[in-house]
Amino acid sequence: MRSKLRLPVFIITALILSTALVLGGCAAEYQVRVEASPLEGGQVEGDGVYQGDEKVTLNAKADEGYSFAGWEENGEIVSTTEIYEFEATDDRNLRAVFEEKEEETAEDKEYEYDESLPEEIKEWINYSREIMLNQSREYEDTLYLLSTFGEKDTGGYEVEISEVNENQDTIEVEVKYTEPGEDEEKTDEITSPYDLEIVEDVDTPINVIFEATGDREHAPELHGIDWLRPIVAGEEDIRILGPSPDATVSSDFVIEGIEHVFEGTVVYELYDEDENKVESNLADGGHGFDWGHFTIEPAVGEEIDSGETFMVEVFSESPKDGELENVVELEYTLE
Repeated sequence: MRSKLRLPVFIITALILSTALVLGGCAAEYQVRVEASPLEGGQVEGDGVYQGDEKVTLNAKADEGYSFAGWEENGEIVSTTEIYEFEATDDRNLRAVFEEKEEETAEDKEYEYDESLPEEIKEWINYSREIMLNQSREYEDTLYLLSTFGEKDTGGYEVEISEVNENQDTIEVEVKYTEPGEDEEKTDEITSPYDLEIVEDVDTPINVIFEATGDREHAPELHGIDWLRPIVAGEEDIRILGPSPDATVSSDFVIEGIEHVFEGTVVYELYDEDENKVESNLADGGHGFDWGHFTIEPAVGEEIDSGETFMVEVFSESPKDGELENVVELEYTLE
């Protein structure tokens, strides 16, 4: 009697598995390795094991003081975008290359620009340096971005326009403020730090937004007028743009100024030559956190005689106790 052929169980099992692999296929896996170069230059994401043809997304983000240069593989740059996408078809080793930014101080920029700046822009910088303010000004098809820290009685204060981002209808300006530390040795010199950036070929009008970093949380801007004009008198948070003290004025003259006071409210009082108060009223700049433009129209035609000397006192009131602050005395003569 002929015996039946019997295959061992393990051979049958192996045949079944082999058949399944042939029919169903075996998904390949690929290793994607990424690193930052230099390590302190930034952060990278996306390394790992991927199935064949799976979408891979790499992301690189530069740390402060560095900028992203590109993704490098085998000594060649394969992408210059921070987000690099591809399908996994092979093992890959990539480096996110970061470059250290050159440190450029406000003093460097001042030296670079001084000789080429128009005289009008130089004058604008000079009188703007009295106060802490951020401004933009178009002049001869060029946009000037100016950040001033105000007059300081010691050294150690710095302001820097650290980044300018141009969008379709907006320019975002990052301003870094630095103040001297409590334990830092201070000089006795009076300083007025500022920084200037020039943007060429900008379609205007365009919205410019300033944002503060560093030792300040807010970058004050100017509202009500396009840019600052020469300051003729003032105190810390109230500045007068005109007329100059001791001027001869007409009965319908207007005092212009800018304010940086609580709720933007300025008080003024009119006194005749005998120091009698003949008028008291308010002027509203409207921008307590920023600098706001205000106007005052004293009623001199009704209360002051021609040829008489009179005084307008402009001030703010403390929100805590009502005390007078930023008192500016302006003496004029009515023509």
